[in-house]
Amino acid sequence: MKFVKFIDRGAFYLTVAAGTAGAIAGAYGRTDIAVAGCCVAAIAPIFNRVVAVREQRARGPRALSGKQRISLQKALQGASFKVWVCHNRDEAEPAKFHSEMVDALKASGLDPQWFGGMTNRTIGLEIAGNPSPEKSILMKAFRAAGIPFQDVHFTDDSGGHWGLSIWIGSNPR
Repeated sequence: MKFVKFIDRGAFYLTVAAGTAGAIAGAYGRTDIAVAGCCVAAIAPIFNRVVAVREQRARGPRALSGKQRISLQKALQGASFKVWVCHNRDEAEPAKFHSEMVDALKASGLDPQWFGGMTNRTIGLEIAGNPSPEKSILMKAFRAAGIPFQDVHFTDDSGGHWGLSIWIGSNPR
């Protein structure tokens, strides 16, 4: 994963630098340099994505183990609440892991609401929503099962309109 993060950071900095150089060159009438800078800025994220996907394929897809399923069921025993489960729409691996997660949450007694097709670039797994007893229970269950996640609080959702959700993004491995 360190390699992917390194490539990701490098692509980001290269994109910013090339885009900035292209904009400055364009302002000074150097269209040849401006076009070259903008081309590099456009290609760097594509290169980054190709490298990251190859690295992830080599490590294999995520899957819930039997032990993790049992641990989730124990930790969520007696809990009953709705949780949205979402995944990146243009990738097969998060969609497959999404299906496993929905099945495990149903077996644990929760009411998972399906949503596939988010357009953000989530990496890994996020448990999102405003602080609530349900969110605390869910995070505790994921920790007990050894399922890594990031705690995300929506700063633009003071009314709690988005509810509790699990966002399944690209494989971080």
